Amino acid sequence: GIQQLLQQQRQQTVQSQQKPKPISIPTPYGKVPVNTALLLSSSWIPSHPSTRMITAVIDSTTNLLGLPPFAPLILTIDNIPRQWYDTKKNNNNNMTYNYERLADLEEYTNRLFQKYLLPSSNSLHRKIHILPSLKHMHIAGSVMKGLQLLEVHYPTAEYLYYLQHDFCFIQPIDHATLVDIFSKYYPEKVNYVRFPYYSKYKSHSHKRGRLPPICGNE
Repeated sequence: GIQQLLQQQRQQTVQSQQKPKPISIPTPYGKVPVNTALLLSSSWIPSHPSTRMITAVIDSTTNLLGLPPFAPLILTIDNIPRQWYDTKKNNNNNMTYNYERLADLEEYTNRLFQKYLLPSSNSLHRKIHILPSLKHMHIAGSVMKGLQLLEVHYPTAEYLYYLQHDFCFIQPIDHATLVDIFSKYYPEKVNYVRFPYYSKYKSHSHKRGRLPPICGNE
């Protein structure tokens, strides 16, 4: 009896240490493996705790024509930089303001969970994973965090759209054509595509926040 219980416990331990099985999505055509995912990074902005801007970005993914509705979206939420709380660099007024920022970011996160926790709760019926950070990771760290989740739970994903919380798709994009281009020319000629953007909120070295479209294999 005891030996049998110990054997069962060992089997359960081994099973719990195994990687999760790749997620396949049940559809009218059977279970379909995920080959495309979206990664959307966000951080504190003055309009928080409003989710209006990021909701517009998420809704704009309907412009990705041919993108399967079951393609998952990973939404990362970066924390406020630690130096904003450095008492040696900030006076009491700034410290109070920074804690207000953190409270707004917390409320923003809660609203996103309320809005997108279940696929049936959002208008796109898309599976949205929300990944808040307990420390400041910046864009690169947030992207890596999202990619690590994709690697474990969606290992069949071959294509990734990376989005930021203040840029929407405003014109139709032919997803099927992009996939066809990658299937023919990756990696010798193409391994990424950059979409053109314009933002009245940005003031980069590019005039009026413009960036031209490009594809390449650097």
